Amino acid sequence: MKKWMKTAAAALMIAGVLNAGSAVMAAPSPATTLKLFINGVYQDDVLNVNGRTMVQLKAFHDPAKISYAYESSTKTIIINNPVNKITVRLKDGLKTADINGKKVALDAPVTVKRGRTYVPVRFVTETLGGTAAFDSKSKEVIVRTPTGEEQFQTLRSGELDKARVAALALPKLNFGKEIQPYGEGFTTIYTFPRGEALRYSIEYRGLMTYVEINENGLAKIKWQKDTIGKNGETGQEPKAFGESVYFMNNLMADMLHYGTVDSTGKRTEQATIDRYNNKEYEHVLIMPIEGEVRTDTKWSLRYVADPSAFKPGMEIEFPDSKNEEEAEIYRQVKRNLEAIVAKDKSAFRDTLQTPDVDYFDFFLEQDRRYRFIRLSTPISYPRDASRAEVGIEFEYLSDGIVHMANYTVSLLQDKGGRWYIANID
Repeated sequence: MKKWMKTAAAALMIAGVLNAGSAVMAAPSPATTLKLFINGVYQDDVLNVNGRTMVQLKAFHDPAKISYAYESSTKTIIINNPVNKITVRLKDGLKTADINGKKVALDAPVTVKRGRTYVPVRFVTETLGGTAAFDSKSKEVIVRTPTGEEQFQTLRSGELDKARVAALALPKLNFGKEIQPYGEGFTTIYTFPRGEALRYSIEYRGLMTYVEINENGLAKIKWQKDTIGKNGETGQEPKAFGESVYFMNNLMADMLHYGTVDSTGKRTEQATIDRYNNKEYEHVLIMPIEGEVRTDTKWSLRYVADPSAFKPGMEIEFPDSKNEEEAEIYRQVKRNLEAIVAKDKSAFRDTLQTPDVDYFDFFLEQDRRYRFIRLSTPISYPRDASRAEVGIEFEYLSDGIVHMANYTVSLLQDKGGRWYIANID
């Protein structure tokens, strides 16, 4: 039965999917020795000045965090990052930049060519808050703006539905022959393996496209096939997803259908959204699927130059409980995590089923500082009503490196109805 959605509480916006970022992009020639990407977009207009890689300033596009202006009277480019409280002033030909009134040397001079301003990649990322990395194996320079880095972290370790939004917003890179659709129609079907966000298929006008997102956050087309006409096939067809979920976007009818697919390929619709009569869903493409848990989280590491900048704490916002039993489970988990942050052994052991053992004391004794971020999974009862599990997503600082990870807290209910933590894994 179709269910007509009346609230926008779980809706996720996909404005990025509707702009140029969703287009298929030609990948660089195999003969190219170095490939540079900014927020997943291949940069085909890069200069090399004095051995330094220079990119167009406008390619470092981040309107949420960075603004650009031109002062014609002094021929000065002005860049503002209000979040980091930074103002940068640049002039053509100078090997220095003015940052908050102080002169800073550049690796190469600001270069204006064909009316376009080029600056060193390193300067842009270090000054304006982005990130840059070089993958020696693929010879890819990966640059992200501040917002692009946030989206990358969501893609790798965020909530499943939000990660899927980020995945679809990435430009798709085509490393082979591009196959054109032969059929007609206004419906696009996106299918993800159950629990996953980093690979998906698209079905549009009879053209099947399979996309994988690699460790650098690049969305690469691995396979295409025209299933109706004679436009052929390219790439390696992937193995069947098995259990999966789908999102069917009917542009003409302004409807979104979504649901699950079993191992035989049979679809079961979970809900339908009539966007025409529910304007709050106007740009919604991805919705949470009931009972689905993410299984392809990719945890990353980052170096912290100033360890004091890492703030340990308990940031989890626990959901409203359905009953007093769930409230007690969440309270016990919260007490346990707060004790870990505070390194309070007494309070920590009070939450355990066997408080007189030291199995879990390593959480307190290791030279680590923890920040608990969110629930990766809410309360579940995997075996019976007397055993509950809660998934926790967290970061910890060790030797100047911030690690992202998660674990499952298992609780058992005693004969008196009290819940205690039996395992942390």
